[in-house]
Amino acid sequence: MPCVFLEFNNITGWVPEPYSPEELQKYVKVTDDPSSFADLVYLDCQGDSFADQENVGPIEYIPNKGFPTRYFPYRGHPDYMSPLVAIRFRRPHIGVAITVTCKLWAKNIQHTKGAIPNGQITFNLLVD
Repeated sequence: MPCVFLEFNNITGWVPEPYSPEELQKYVKVTDDPSSFADLVYLDCQGDSFADQENVGPIEYIPNKGFPTRYFPYRGHPDYMSPLVAIRFRRPHIGVAITVTCKLWAKNIQHTKGAIPNGQITFNLLVD
């Protein structure tokens, strides 16, 4: 069960505007208890293509599916630690390169190249 750690980049002065569970349903399939992502910059990771989605298997987010808004805004204080989320791939197919895209969801995050914050990362997962 490989694990990938994601850390949110420090963006000075940025304050996230979280979605409500109802608003978020427009963009991603929310099957979790809505209280589990209250006041979060919500994180959703998926396989890029249909084949990737079939091969990636279930994904577990530790401690939960996002970054708590209490970590923002970043003001440059010396003891600050960026929020961290572990993504555990429970049963990915072996020997298959899987392209995964993880997106952060807040009202003021764009998913376009060059946007700050950009709100997404894509990586390849290969389990031997």
